[in-house]
Amino acid sequence: MAGLVLERMKQNGGLQYYEEVNRRKAKKVYAAIHEGEQKGVFRRKVQQGSESWMNAVFEVLGDGAEKKFLDGAEKKGMKGLKGHRSVGGIRVSLYNAVTEEEVDKLIAYMTEFMAEATREALA
Repeated sequence: MAGLVLERMKQNGGLQYYEEVNRRKAKKVYAAIHEGEQKGVFRRKVQQGSESWMNAVFEVLGDGAEKKFLDGAEKKGMKGLKGHRSVGGIRVSLYNAVTEEEVDKLIAYMTEFMAEATREALA
């Protein structure tokens, strides 16, 4: 199995390719979290500058908002976003097997969720 993974990595361009893709994925997710922070919808759980490329963690603010976020993500086919049971929140895994298109789908959902939360706050 490891040999197949390494062969695929080599065919895709090696470590440099994965570094570039993973850097873009993380940048997109953290930009969406930052936007959500500015709108009072999300709160980062890791100090800026200490973010992981592989697991982005944040909280969804508001009573029942985390469940609503997770339920909405599940309806769109996104699974495994619930944070660890001991710390809660949202945990977005960005491992090599997660495609940039899948990350873009998550970002679109996060943007949609922020817009809805903002509308509800103004109502």
